[in-house]
Amino acid sequence: MFLFLPLILSIAAAPACSDYVCVDILEQKDVFQFTLTGKANTQYMAVGIGTKMEGADMFIAWFDKNKKPYLSRRTAKDYALTQEVKPTPRITQSDAKNSSITFTLPQISAKLNTTKINDLIWAHYDGKSLDPQKFPKHTQKGTLRYSFQGEVEQKSGPHAFIVWHGILMILAWMVLPAMAIFTARYLKDRLGPRWLTVHISLFAAAAAAAVLAIIIVVYNLGDVLRDPHAAVGVVVMVLMAGQIILGVVIDKLWDPARNYIPMQDKVHWWLGRLLFLLAISNIIYGIVIVGNPIFLWFPTACFIAAILLAFIYGQNKIGSVLH
Repeated sequence: MFLFLPLILSIAAAPACSDYVCVDILEQKDVFQFTLTGKANTQYMAVGIGTKMEGADMFIAWFDKNKKPYLSRRTAKDYALTQEVKPTPRITQSDAKNSSITFTLPQISAKLNTTKINDLIWAHYDGKSLDPQKFPKHTQKGTLRYSFQGEVEQKSGPHAFIVWHGILMILAWMVLPAMAIFTARYLKDRLGPRWLTVHISLFAAAAAAAVLAIIIVVYNLGDVLRDPHAAVGVVVMVLMAGQIILGVVIDKLWDPARNYIPMQDKVHWWLGRLLFLLAISNIIYGIVIVGNPIFLWFPTACFIAAILLAFIYGQNKIGSVLH
């Protein structure tokens, strides 16, 4: 029986690894033993218990220039780190050559489940300098799953809520606006007065999809405004609100007997085009920062190609209608 004990322990101790950080957690008497291992060029590595950074119990490990190991336990808040959290983990072993640090923590203070799969987040920094007083932003990040019962399959790609956020934003800022703009530019004569109803309805549906997408990501991640992608999204939403107000004003000022195009109409056209391009650029940026998943790139590329072909056809075969 004792001959099989090492094999049993090795199965139960299977680490969870990404390309940058490996995490191993062993259950010992009254404590959990963590081992963090990073790549050779690691400046700092971190693991957090949970599915998102905000509120996560974070453990940050690094070596100074003299190869001395350090460990800091923090709580993430608003994409920043609070001061040290007690109890402080105790470093029991380190290997600077292999970027590995082992530490223990009382089980009572760690929210880990020994019978179910635990969701973890990780971060890695391989920049040129490290200031422990103000940790620089990680250069890589991701999620892992850990089980005390043995090796568990790692999830690939972003969380489901990120995927739904992306799908809704592609619909809200690419597909529906393209249809609305196409209707206003090329289908006025064919649809008659109905073109305005179609135009407004499509943008109303786009706004609803965008709001739902924002609710999904804010509910799961909390305050996201520190992220450039989110900041650009807010700018687009605010300018779109201005577009809607401008559209209402234009409709109220409409004069069928006019013989020129007023300035407010031209501002509405060009602001709409600029917002459309800005939104598409932000969608592409969003896909890049979540790891370039092909299941988001493929439909995005197809929609962009379809939109370009549709507008080329409309311009050459239908012709724009300005009145």
